[in-house]
Amino acid sequence: MEEVTRGTAILDLILTNREELVVNVKVEGVYNAVVSLLDEQDMDVTVLVEKLQKDEQNRVNIYGILEKVLQKDTGGLESRLLKEIIRLASQHMRETQEATNELKVAASNTLVTLARCYFHPVMCELQCHLKPPQRPDEFIFITLGNLASAYALKCIPYLTSILFTMIFMLRLVEDSRMQQAFCGGDAQ
Repeated sequence: MEEVTRGTAILDLILTNREELVVNVKVEGVYNAVVSLLDEQDMDVTVLVEKLQKDEQNRVNIYGILEKVLQKDTGGLESRLLKEIIRLASQHMRETQEATNELKVAASNTLVTLARCYFHPVMCELQCHLKPPQRPDEFIFITLGNLASAYALKCIPYLTSILFTMIFMLRLVEDSRMQQAFCGGDAQ
């Protein structure tokens, strides 16, 4: 590959279970890593979670790869990894000044993808940040809206508590961005 694929990097990350497919690798650019992985999905996720913790500059790209891996998950993710992904994504989408909007969107999207097989733990994480009188980050609302859109039937058991909490939070919603998020609008 000789053309830019992301930012100024030619290639961000290669995930493979066959090392012989990766030859003549020359490391240059912003983010280039070659990771040879076993067939197990947990190994893929473990490496990506480690990269999320260490590589601050490329978290958006890592979340994108993680989301693709999680789309193939059938519910067999190790509990420790599940909790760590939820914790990291929740933290990254709620960071104020340190995180870009792009990172917050990527973290939110990862939680929505994760909720396909692990809805309850994701919803519990989001609900714990809906505590009046504290105003939650707009991405809590955005992620809740995206969850409701993607998994409407799974949301039914949580509707009463979420709507009850949101009624009290309505008076805390003052700026237009937060109002859009509160009403379930996507982030731009």
